[in-house]
Amino acid sequence: MLATRRHAPAPISVLHEELLWKIFLLNTYPDFDYHVNDYPLIGSGDRPLTTARQCSQVCRQWRSIYLSSSAIWGRLIDLDGLGQKTNKWRKEVVARTGEASLWVYGVAKPCNVHDFPVPFLRNNWRRVQRLFITVVGDQNSYRQGFPVAFLQNNWRRVQRLFITVISGRDTSRTLLLLDRQPMWAFLEESAPQLESFRSFKGIFDQTYKFPINASWLRNLSSVAFPHTCTPKEILNALRRMPELVSLTVFNPFPNYSEISVHPGYPHIILPKLRMLALRGNPRTVGILLEYIQPSADCSITITRLIDISMAGEDNWEEYEKYEKSLTVHIVPYFSLHPPSTVRLHFISNKWRSALSLESYSAIGSDGLVSDDRRSIIELPFPWSPVIYKLIASASFSRVTTLRIPSSRSGDESASASLLVHLLKFFNSVTTFSANDAVLYCLLQRPEKTSALFPALVTLEVIRLFLKEHNVWGEGVVAEPHEQFLKLRKEIGRPISILDLRPLSQLPRDRDNLEWEHPGLLVRWSRMIANGERRTEEYSCGDGYPEKLRFSSVVEGFEARRN
Repeated sequence: MLATRRHAPAPISVLHEELLWKIFLLNTYPDFDYHVNDYPLIGSGDRPLTTARQCSQVCRQWRSIYLSSSAIWGRLIDLDGLGQKTNKWRKEVVARTGEASLWVYGVAKPCNVHDFPVPFLRNNWRRVQRLFITVVGDQNSYRQGFPVAFLQNNWRRVQRLFITVISGRDTSRTLLLLDRQPMWAFLEESAPQLESFRSFKGIFDQTYKFPINASWLRNLSSVAFPHTCTPKEILNALRRMPELVSLTVFNPFPNYSEISVHPGYPHIILPKLRMLALRGNPRTVGILLEYIQPSADCSITITRLIDISMAGEDNWEEYEKYEKSLTVHIVPYFSLHPPSTVRLHFISNKWRSALSLESYSAIGSDGLVSDDRRSIIELPFPWSPVIYKLIASASFSRVTTLRIPSSRSGDESASASLLVHLLKFFNSVTTFSANDAVLYCLLQRPEKTSALFPALVTLEVIRLFLKEHNVWGEGVVAEPHEQFLKLRKEIGRPISILDLRPLSQLPRDRDNLEWEHPGLLVRWSRMIANGERRTEEYSCGDGYPEKLRFSSVVEGFEARRN
């Protein structure tokens, strides 16, 4: 019996090869983040090319599946991952693609653009299915010898297109104009499968507008409009996109003359839209929110609101329209997706507040459009009634995690009374994540802070990569998070878990917690071999206070690093 169990196959080894192949194919999707960055960046974790290389070396069966599947390797044309000085591995990957459709993504730099990206695209353009590329460089880097004639035809396989140029306007024209015509002019009749079109920074200007009348617009499931498009142009283009699932608009162009006369904007119904991301000023964003009707299941992301002065003078009527339109969208959404995690971020330099709401994670069906069901709502004023209406609603009654991160400027600008008033609605929170600046602010109102978070279990201390020293006022000895621990203990609601995060940022010993807070579980993480991070913990009162003497560990870490 023991021998049988010892030699029993691991569960994954009994999976059918077809199922294994489907799993390996899922691993080829790059993890892009579009709403935070203007251009696609691979997110955290291993790159798909690295994953494929490692998986192909696990066993003979896996290697056989990988080597026999050109479809897998065709999706792994990672310009960054294949940018080695020697091209042996690059040639091997290209050879393994066979005649499969290609996914090409990454950054094209002046130092390597003529060695691999351009020759590869020129020779294999007819096979390109998805192109997510960021071009970096100055004007002279690309003016000479950049052959783009191959882009004039063979667009029939292209499904997804995302091109960003990080450079001056002249560079963008050199790269993206073919025979003095914009690149998308050649898409009119030759891109029947195009589903996603995203393009920013320098590609469009007042001369070359977004192609709002292109025939391929009707097939798009994902689109991103650049900053040069006015609200009216965007809405007119959306009339031709009934299949949209994801819509992004960065910095809508503030055409005040158009807005001031209130032209007849068309009402757009997008029944399949599930992700709407906007950036701009409240006036233009408000117009888009007012005239776009997505599904009730559509998550809203609004960031980097600018120009709240409304062309020189405060226009509260327009701002109120923005808040009203915003409320119409987000209330139905949160009734369907009550958040479990809320992130409040006070931006002190411009008196803007961004409220990030997360409910659950869901990977997009195409893998290239991140869909984590996160909504970010930014309002210029922390006391906005929209915020209070949301957090006081039944939809927020099940929030268990509350995070208040801080930039280097800190959250001190948010007054203690305002902060306490915001937090009093989060009665179901079990995990509170904040930095010492936020905790210090709360401690200025101890009588009201004592009533917060009746169900709190865990305190996570966000650290700011700063050396610890007394910056909290004269006579203050203990740091705010330790004072917060003491306050909770005094009111009979002690913290059960204290998470101190990376040990490298904890130069001071914490062995005083051994006798001050018996039963408290202290958790921290530290770097071990190969750059991996290990989480460790200690229960105060167990008799080994030396485990909380972090200074010697940090000193050893610094010595090894130097």
